Formats: sequence, C-alpha cells, structure tokens
Amino acid sequence: MKNGLAEYLKVFCKKRVFVTTLIIINSLVISGLSWAVSLHKILYIHDGEFVGQLCSVVPAKGMTPVCLADGGYGSPSWRPHGNLIAAELKTRQGTKLVILNKNGRLVRALSKSKGCYRPEWSPDGRYLYAINYRLGHAIRRWNLESHRFKDIPVRGFGKEYSYLQGISFSPNYKRAAISVDKFKKILISDVYGDHFRVRKILPGKFHYVAQSVWIDNDRLLFVGVKKNDDRGEIWQLNIGRGELWQLNVLTGKIKKISIRGLSLRDFVTLSPDHKSVVICATDNPQDPKWSLWLYKLGSPTATRITNGIEDVDPDWR
Repeated sequence: MKNGLAEYLKVFCKKRVFVTTLIIINSLVISGLSWAVSLHKILYIHDGEFVGQLCSVVPAKGMTPVCLADGGYGSPSWRPHGNLIAAELKTRQGTKLVILNKNGRLVRALSKSKGCYRPEWSPDGRYLYAINYRLGHAIRRWNLESHRFKDIPVRGFGKEYSYLQGISFSPNYKRAAISVDKFKKILISDVYGDHFRVRKILPGKFHYVAQSVWIDNDRLLFVGVKKNDDRGEIWQLNIGRGELWQLNVLTGKIKKISIRGLSLRDFVTLSPDHKSVVICATDNPQDPKWSLWLYKLGSPTATRITNGIEDVDPDWR
C-alpha cells in the first residue's frame, strides 16, 4: 500500500496537482489510521474546567479530545445513521433532554422531558427512549419526526422492582435489556409497538449489573460484580473494582472478560464493527483517575485514549 501510494505521488508530482492531499493520505496510512476509523468518534462527558463538558475523541493513538459544549451535560447518545446527539442537560429547573448537532450546538429541547435520564435511540434512529423515575414501570418514547411522545409500559414482571434505570436494544430491535432499581438485574424483554414484555430476568448472583450493550441479537456486555467475591453487599462500583462480563440472553450463561491491570466503572460502549469496546477505568484504584480505555475484544490489555480525572458516559458512533 505504501509503495503504491509513493508511485501514485510521483505521477501527480509531475502534473503538479493534488500533491498536498496525497501527502496527507500517505501520512494517515503510515500512522495506522484510515478514513473509516477517523469518522468513528466517541462522545463522552468530562469533568474539567466545567462539570459535565460534552467532548469527543477519535479512538486512535495521538488524537486529541475536543470539547463540543461546556457544562451540565450527561449520557450523550449518537443517533444511528445520522449526525444528531441526544443528551441530558442540567438546568435550574431540573434535568431535561436536548438534541444537538454533531458539533454540540443546540437543535432543540425535547418537550415533556423534565426529569428524564439516559436517552437511548432505537436502532433505526426513528425513536428516542429515556428513563423517568416518576413513570415507574414505563419508559418515555419520542418520535422526532412527529414531535410526539408516548409512555411505553414494561409488562411481565412483579412488584419486587420499583423503577427502571436504563435501556439498550438488540441490533434487530426485537429485544431490549432494561436495568432496574439499584442496577441489580436486567430485564430481557421483547419489543412491541406499544409495550415491552419481560421474558427473562438475568443474571443471577450479582451485587451490581450496570447498563448493558448488545454484541449481537443474543449476547450483551455489562460491567458488574459477582456475589461470590469477597466485597460484600456494601460494595459500590465507583470505587473501581468492576469487571467486564458477557451474557447470553438465550442460555443465561455468563463469561468474564479479563482486562489486565484495570478496574472498571459502570460505563461501556461498543465499536461500530462490534470488535472493540471503550470502557471507563483506572489503573490505580487506590487513587483513581477515571479515563477512557480502548479494548479489542479477545486481547489481554487495553489502551488509554483520554487522560481525564473523570471521563465517563462514552458512546461510540
């Protein structure tokens, strides 16, 4: 590839056109990047000069994070197949949801979104879902084209869980993983037009199960801690001792994914090709600085891609 570009460059040098463009392309190839990778940006929340800065970073060595918007943001989410971002925004009147463009500029605020958290797009990008604790066993859904919203009930489980915490969808949009209460369980649910139907409550024997992401239509990843360790019921994930787990929703089988030298917090996001994840982790749990790390599934180690003290809520487009 490098030799081919060199020959190509010679031809264009003779013609004295497009030389600068080709040099840029050559440097990208030599440094190990590609145009496809450069378009895949990770949104995240950084606590720096302002609390809740909306930032983005390209997951490649030597790339510098960019701040898109200052202060008060949380849980950013790329719209599939588009350039819009949904996010929480803290205001004096409380938390609401907003839609931003890819550069972090406000497009509009969502109606009836006060008190809503953790926005999540449907895989087709048509709907936006969000949690509101006042809704109990329901999740609010907006249609951005019609500007209408509807509360979608979650059916098929008992009163042992009081409220919902988060939602993620399988790629085919037929299943949802819904977190409950203090992140104790995941409700594996079928998706219908006017409701969710719980089919399984997974996994067993965990102290804590953070919000999950789907690898495919049958498997998902989450950060959590199993009950057979020695940390006890008082354990909290923010001290940095979480681990990454894979769950098969058909069989209920779980598998620990070991990442050498890191302790994890709640947050995990999947690459567009489903071969890598970005996690929020520290390599020093006694004096933690929470940064984002890139981990290729199946490899023993991860690579740091940010250097913040509090970099959380990643979402990979």
